[in-house]
Amino acid sequence: MKKILKIILSFMMSLGLFLSSINVSFASANDFEIIKTRLKDFMISQDTFDDGAKVETCYVSKAGDYLDMIQEDGSFDDVDYTMTGSAANGGAWEPYLALDRLQAIAIAYHVQDNELYQSKEVITKLNQAIKHWTIANNGKEPTNKNWWEVQIGIQLRFSRIALMLDGVEGIEEKTMNTLLYKLLEKTPVKKGTGQNNLWFDQNYVYYAIITENGTKYKNSLGSRKMIDLKELVDNYLSYCLVVQKDDNTAEAVQVDNSFYMHGRQFYSNGYGLSMFRDMSYWLYMLNDTQFAFNQSIVDLMADYMLDGTSWTIRNDIMELYLGYRPYDSDIGYKNYASAYILPLERMMEVDSERAEEYQKILNNVKGKSSTNGKNGNYYMWRSAYASHMRNNYGVNIKMDSNQVIGGEWRGSWTGQKDGGQLIYWTSSASSAITVDGNEYINVYPTYDWAHVPGTTTAARIVEDYSNSGRFTNGTEHTIGVSNGKYGATAYDMSKKGTTAKKGYFFFDDEFVALGSGISSSEDVNIHTTLNQSEAKDVNVGGQTVASGTVNQKYTTKWLYNDDIGYVFLDDTDVVISNATQKDNPSLWQQEDKDNAAATFKAYIDHGLKPKNGSYAYIVIPNKDASQTQEYANNIPVTVIANTSQVQAVRHDGLKQTQINFYKAGSLEYKDGCTITVDKPCSIIIDESKDVRQISLAVSDTSANEEVHVKIQADNQSSTTSFVSGALPYAGQTMTLTENSDNRYDASSMIDEHEIEKAFDGDESTYWQSENNENQWISMFTENKKHLSTMDIIWGDNFASDYDVYVSQDGKVYQLLTSITDGNGGIDTVDLNGVYPYIKITFQDSIRSNYQIKEITWQASESLALKKK
Repeated sequence: MKKILKIILSFMMSLGLFLSSINVSFASANDFEIIKTRLKDFMISQDTFDDGAKVETCYVSKAGDYLDMIQEDGSFDDVDYTMTGSAANGGAWEPYLALDRLQAIAIAYHVQDNELYQSKEVITKLNQAIKHWTIANNGKEPTNKNWWEVQIGIQLRFSRIALMLDGVEGIEEKTMNTLLYKLLEKTPVKKGTGQNNLWFDQNYVYYAIITENGTKYKNSLGSRKMIDLKELVDNYLSYCLVVQKDDNTAEAVQVDNSFYMHGRQFYSNGYGLSMFRDMSYWLYMLNDTQFAFNQSIVDLMADYMLDGTSWTIRNDIMELYLGYRPYDSDIGYKNYASAYILPLERMMEVDSERAEEYQKILNNVKGKSSTNGKNGNYYMWRSAYASHMRNNYGVNIKMDSNQVIGGEWRGSWTGQKDGGQLIYWTSSASSAITVDGNEYINVYPTYDWAHVPGTTTAARIVEDYSNSGRFTNGTEHTIGVSNGKYGATAYDMSKKGTTAKKGYFFFDDEFVALGSGISSSEDVNIHTTLNQSEAKDVNVGGQTVASGTVNQKYTTKWLYNDDIGYVFLDDTDVVISNATQKDNPSLWQQEDKDNAAATFKAYIDHGLKPKNGSYAYIVIPNKDASQTQEYANNIPVTVIANTSQVQAVRHDGLKQTQINFYKAGSLEYKDGCTITVDKPCSIIIDESKDVRQISLAVSDTSANEEVHVKIQADNQSSTTSFVSGALPYAGQTMTLTENSDNRYDASSMIDEHEIEKAFDGDESTYWQSENNENQWISMFTENKKHLSTMDIIWGDNFASDYDVYVSQDGKVYQLLTSITDGNGGIDTVDLNGVYPYIKITFQDSIRSNYQIKEITWQASESLALKKK
C-alpha cells in the first residue's frame, strides 16, 4: 500500500511539474501577444517617428501617396540606393527615404481610417520593395561609410516594418527573413552601457519578440545567434542604465545623474534623451509580463530623470547649444523639451510611486504649470553643469575644463557658406535664464552665437572643427559648490587667447555674476554678454528702448527685459539691442528666420586686447521694471572681492557668504572675520544658525584632496578640515559644522570624546563610543602614500577582537586583516600597501564601550604611483 501511495505521489508531482511547464509556455506565448499588441497599438497611434537622421519626414497619413510611388520593381525612382554618404551631422542618406516610406505604408495597412487599411496592393508592393532593397545597390543592399546607418539606422526602420508585417496574410517568408536577419547585424555587448549599446540591444529585442524567442521564422536566423528575451532584458538592456562608479570614462549615467557620450561630455539632453526615451519605451512595453524589468532598473530611471535631467528643464530644455538646430516641429514638437512628453507619460505608468514628480515635470513641459517641481540648487560635478531653481524662475550654468568636453559640432553647412562652429562658446560658463521658459525658442533661428548669454568671449564665431568638433577649456579649475538650496560656481577660462575668472553666486531672489582677470590677445573686442533672448518691453534705467535699436551704448545702473532685471553696482556702460536680427549664420529654414521674434541683446564691451578687466552684475528674475529699479536703489548683497585670486559675495539677510578661491589665500569676508584656505576651492559659509555650517568643493580632478579652512572671528580661531572623495566623487560638495573634520568618522561618539581626539597627537585625549555593539571607526590616511604599519594606542576599554578593512575610495572596503586576543596597550598592525582609507570594526570587548587614545601610521611615497 505504501508503495502504491509513493507511486501516486510521484505521478502527481510529475504531473504538477508538467502542468507547470505548460502554464509557463502558455504565459510566455500570451506575454508575447500582449507585448506585440502594445507595440502595434503605439505605432498605429503615431503619424511619424523621430529617428534623427532622415531625408524628409514621412507620415502614415500620406502612405497612399508613397504606395503610388513604388515602381514595378519595388523601387522609388527618386531614391539613389547607391549613395554611401553619411547621414551624421546634418547629412542625408537617400535610402532612408525609401525605408521611411515603406514603414509608413506598413503601419497604414493597420489603421482603420487610412485608405490603405487591409489593402492587398500594400502586401504585393511591400514584398517587392523589400526584395528590391536586397539588390538595389548594384546587386547588393544599400550601404553607408558610416557604421551607424548600417548597424542602427536601417534596423530602426526594419524592426517596425517587420513587427507590422508579422502574421499578415500574403507577406512572403522571404520578406520577413530579410527584415529579421538584418536586425542581427551587430551582436550587442553583454552588460554594455550607453545609447549605442541600447540601440544594438533593441534590435535583438525586436527579433526575440517578433519570432517569440525563435519559435517563428526559424529560417531568418541563418548563421547568427538569437538571444532569449529575458536574457536580453536582464543582462543587456538593464545595463544601459548602470551608473559608472569609477573614473574610466564610459558612455554611461554618472554618479551625479548626468550622462556621458563621446568621451567625458555632458549629453543628458542628446544621447541621454534618446536613452531615456528608449528605456521608458521598453519599461512600458514589457511591464507586467514575465519579461518586465527589475524594480531596481525602474529606480535608476527615476533617479536619472527626477534627480538629474529634470534640473535642466523649465518648460523647455535649458541648454543653449540646442538652439543652433531646429527642433522637430514637423512631428508636432513645440520646443526641444517636447521629446520628453511621451517618455514621462510612460514612466508615470511604470513607476507609480514617483508619478507625482513625473507629473510636475510633464505639466511644466506642456505649459500647464510654470514650475517643474524643483526648488533648490544642484551641481553635476562630473559634467560641470549647475542648476538653480525656484518656483518662479530657473538658471542653468554650463562649463567645461581640460577634462570635461564642452560639446561637439553636429551641424553641416552643406549648400551654404560655412558660418563657423556656432556652439563653441556655449560651455564657457554660459547662463540660461528662464521665467516662463520661452525666452529663447523664438529667437534661435537668427541667434548671434558670438554673444552667448553669460559668456566672456571674443565677439566672433569660432571656425574650429578640430578634434571631431569637440571643444574644451585650457584649465581644470571648474568648481561648483552647493548645499542643496544655494550654490556658487567658479570657472577659470582659457580659450582662443582669452582668459577670465568667472563666478556665479546664487541666492533666493537673485544671482550675482562676477568676472575678473579678463585679458586677451584676440584681434576683436571682448564682450561679456548679460543675455540674448526675446525682446519684450526693453527698458534701460527707466528709458524705453525703441524697437529697431541695434548696438546702442547706455550708461546705467539697471536694465530690464521680459520679466528679468539686470543691476550693476555702479553706473556701467552696456551695449543694448532690441531688433530683429538678420544675416547671422543659421541652420534654420528661411521661413523660421523670417518669422523669428525681435531679439534683446545686452553686453559689456571690454575693448580690444584688454588686460585684467572685470565686471559685476546682478540678475533678478521674475521682476518688472519698477521692481528692478527699486532693487537697484537698495541692493541686499555685497560684493566683497572680485580679483583673479578670489571672488566673494555676502547676503546679510541670509547670513551667508559664498567664496571662490582660485588659489590658496585669505579674505576678510565681514568685519572682524577672516577665512583662510590652503587649496583652491569654492565655499559657502552659512551663519544663519548657532554654529557655522561650511560647504566646500574642489575641482573634480582633485581626488582625496585635503583642504583646511581656518576662520578667525571675535578673537577665536577654528579649523575645519575636509578631504574630497576619490574619483568619481572628488567634485562633490562636502558640508561640515565649523571645527569638524571629515577625514575621520565613527559609528558613535560621546561629548568631549569625539573621533578627532584619536588623531590629535595628544595621548591625554581619546575617542569613546557610546556602547560596544556594532561599533567602527574610519579614517583617511594619506593620498598616494605607502603605509607600512599602523599603531593603535588603546584607552582602558579596548577591543580584544577587531577587523581592519582598506579602501581606495572610502566607499568599497576589503578585509585586510583580523586581530584576535588583543590585550590593550599598543597594537601594531602591518599594512604594507597604499590605502587612502582604513576602517576598523570592533568585534569583542570586556567593557561597555571602546576607547582609543591615538592612531598613527608610518607612510612613505609610493614608488609605483610615482612612476605612473
